[in-house]
Amino acid sequence: MAQISEFSLIVAALGVSIGHINEETMGLITLVGVVTIFLSTYMILYSYPLYRILSSPLKIFERRNPYREAAIETFAETRPVDVILVGLGNYGSGLMENLLWRKNTIVGIDFDPGALDNWRKRGVPVLYGDMADPDSKKPAPIWYFGLFRMQRNKRQMR
Repeated sequence: MAQISEFSLIVAALGVSIGHINEETMGLITLVGVVTIFLSTYMILYSYPLYRILSSPLKIFERRNPYREAAIETFAETRPVDVILVGLGNYGSGLMENLLWRKNTIVGIDFDPGALDNWRKRGVPVLYGDMADPDSKKPAPIWYFGLFRMQRNKRQMR
């Protein structure tokens, strides 16, 4: 759903005043503005229940092979790891630095391609993964590890 803002009403009023659009068009723009402003508020509040309802029908629009994310994965499946670190943001990166300094074998998992690319350039094996995605099909390499640490900030826990 595309939302138009209050500014579009100002631009439309200017269009009516100089004769570029007629009164009927201004009424339509106002109606669309009011409806989208009203609906978007509730769509934001109820985004998770709406996602649960609409996720199955909207799967037809998903890519079968996420090329960008697949190119970032550098994990060799035969290598055992000491730590699987999920979340490579500020805290996760600091934790990763500390664990690497202690000579641990680590696999990093995150959904941010930029963060994954930074760690991949440093030679750390990484996987693309979003812990909030219930349809995530690719499992983490949990067949052998010493510690599993997931980092989420407080805003994500709500």
